[in-house]
This record gives sequence, C-alpha cells and structure tokens, in this order.
Amino acid sequence: MYDAKPNIIMSHYKVNPKDIFFILREQLDYGSLCSLDRYRELNRRSLDMLVSEAIGFARGVISPLQEIGEHEGVHYHDGMVSCPRAFKKAFKQYGADGWTPIASKAQSCLYHGASMI
Repeated sequence: MYDAKPNIIMSHYKVNPKDIFFILREQLDYGSLCSLDRYRELNRRSLDMLVSEAIGFARGVISPLQEIGEHEGVHYHDGMVSCPRAFKKAFKQYGADGWTPIASKAQSCLYHGASMI
C-alpha cells in the first residue's frame, strides 16, 4: 500500500476577484460571448454574477480541501485510488449547486458537440 502524504503543507494561493474581472473584461472581453447565438440570452452582468458565484464556491468549498488533501493525502491500494471523504462531499455540492450542467455546456461548446468519454 502506498500513501501519498507530503511532508510540507503548501500555503494557500490567494486570488483577488478584481484581478479576475480585469482579465475577463478588459483583456478577454468576455462580454462579447453574449453576441453568439449560444449565449444570446446572457449579458455581461449575468456572466459577472456567474463568475462571482464561482469565486464564492472556490473559496468556500474548494479552498478548504487543500489543507485536508495535504493532511490526509490520497491512498492507493489494490489498484484503487481513494481521496479524502471531503472531496466526495465537495463534488456532490458542486452538482447540487448546479455547476455540472454549466460545465457540461461549456465543454460541449468547446468540443463542438463531439462525444467526450
């Protein structure tokens, strides 16, 4: 059995939402996505709201997993890898909060409807 437990706990990476919005708005002009047929029902304000919610989810649900993952590690036994239980709980919340359909739509757009396995 192999346990992947690091000896050093990494510091958290802090993200400033102002930086994220600057890049999305000023450098990438992500509001222009709303001119595409696929996103015509959206506007920049709704995109901003979606990004704000994603930042909140990342801070509240994903960020605490770093310390848990560093402390508990992953385990490999009999050909199976297992993660800390908190990872499963976070993934369930990801789905319950509605992020799965959003990610699925984004991926299908990126792959132009190609089958993803």
